[in-house]
Amino acid sequence: SYQLSEYDFETQRQLEKELSTVYKHFEILIEKVKINETAQTVISEELAQIKEQLDIIREGQQDFALKLQALRKDEFEAREKLKELSKKVGETVRLVSKSNVPGLPEDYKYLFEDTNDSLQNVKYQLEEKPLNISALNQYLEIAVLTVEKLTNSTIELLENVMLAEKAIQYGNRYKSQYPAVAKGLSDAEMAFRHYEYQEALEQAAATLDIIDPDALKKIKATFVLE
Repeated sequence: SYQLSEYDFETQRQLEKELSTVYKHFEILIEKVKINETAQTVISEELAQIKEQLDIIREGQQDFALKLQALRKDEFEAREKLKELSKKVGETVRLVSKSNVPGLPEDYKYLFEDTNDSLQNVKYQLEEKPLNISALNQYLEIAVLTVEKLTNSTIELLENVMLAEKAIQYGNRYKSQYPAVAKGLSDAEMAFRHYEYQEALEQAAATLDIIDPDALKKIKATFVLE
């Protein structure tokens, strides 16, 4: 079920070889007992040697068994983590849909595609037989990072949309009085219509700074309260 390293295979082969050697030693000892030509003390010593060798082999086999259990545990945890990440992406999609964002920036779309690709890569790895746990964990690590980045980018995107919208609305009351404000807000609105919300917010904030340096701080306070 699992893809093992050459070292693991060599370890298992060595254990089998040692077990075969011990078994042959045991067979020879049985023959010595049958012909009754060997002193009991010698037989006892050889039996003690065989027991010591078997204990070493048993310990090696137990270590190998623990390694396989660890691989199974990693597989189970990867499957559970994939479910959790897929659920988180689904929640993010619903959040964006519910927020009625006018449109999505291209870099956000690319990030969303990258996130789906990274989750798909984990699924492909889980379907591989034998399963390569090392590769699976690497792809899973990438998936965790991309989902985290998508989640943070989504929160930032929605905040930028709301703040840019409110900043433009706040500044509209001053457009007729200040030509510079009218020009700045016009540029902010243009960026907003092209789904460049970060740029729209920065432009609107810089424009509001002309008339009220604390304007954005006031808007953010209102935004948090909502």
